[in-house]
Parts: sequence; structure tokens; C-alpha cells
Amino acid sequence: MVGSGLDALGGATPVPLEHATQFTLDEYEGGFRLASLASGDRLLVVPEGADVPADLPADVAVIQQPLANVYLVSTGTICLVDAIGALDAVSVSSVRAEDSPVEAFTERLEDGTVTYGGLYRTPDYELIAARGCPLAIENTNIDHVPEVRAKLEELGVTVLMEQSSREEDMLGRLE
Repeated sequence: MVGSGLDALGGATPVPLEHATQFTLDEYEGGFRLASLASGDRLLVVPEGADVPADLPADVAVIQQPLANVYLVSTGTICLVDAIGALDAVSVSSVRAEDSPVEAFTERLEDGTVTYGGLYRTPDYELIAARGCPLAIENTNIDHVPEVRAKLEELGVTVLMEQSSREEDMLGRLE
């Protein structure tokens, strides 16, 4: 690849969205995808086996595939993570077994495959760091505790603030 940063990935192709308004998604050569969220966050999904482009803009967070040891805070997202068959990527959660909306996730919490890591506003930073969580999937409540987001990022955790609750169209929440 010639160049640096996002330019090294070649031209972006927008992924058409039918219902969602809280993000856009651009596809690049080699399977890279850039999500630009309405919050202003930008996340680059780097495919398995690919290198993170050098000199990315400071405002672009990286999500390297395959994912493992994800810290899942958003209860509403558990169903979506289950639907794409990615529950195995989660190892820490702010959800307790009795509050889980998905039986398979409840089982993981009960057998210790997924460990309770505290509420979104008081996470167990030591556990998150010890597990090497590369990604925290938060809901919009993280806006109320910016110091938590800052500490997670200080620990090297990419924070994805899931914004489906801000979608007016139900199909937009799923997209």
C-alpha cells in the first residue's frame, strides 16, 4: 500500500444503509471498514491478518479482528451479539446473569466463561486490564461518566458507544 493512514487503504466505498441514521460505514480494499458514528467517534475495523495502517488520524480508534475478551456493557446489544454468533468473543460484562436477555449469555455468566465486571459507571478496571480487553461495547450511558471512558482508553481499550437507542426507526436499531 502506498501512502499512510486511511489514504493507504485506497478509496472508500460507502456501504448503503436503509434505515440507520446514527452511523455511516465505508469499505476499503482488503476488507477494512470505517464506521463513523453520529457521536463523532470513528472506528476502523481491521481484518484478521492485516496490519493496522501507519499514521492513522488520532481520532480513529482501531478494532482488530478477530475479537476476543470483549467487555460488553450494553444489555441491549447482547441479543445482537448473539444473533451474529459472537458471544464467544465476550469475556467481561456489566450484566448479571439474572438480567441477561439471552439464555446462552446467562449460561456463560453462570459457568464463569463471562465474568461480571461491575456497572458501566464503576467497572472493574483491574479485571478488564487482566483480561486484555481490546474493546468495550458501551451504551449511551457512558456519556454520563466521561472519566470511565477516559480510564478505559488509558488502559488501551477501544470504546464503542453503541447508539441504536438513538435510532428513530426500529429497523435502524437493528441495522
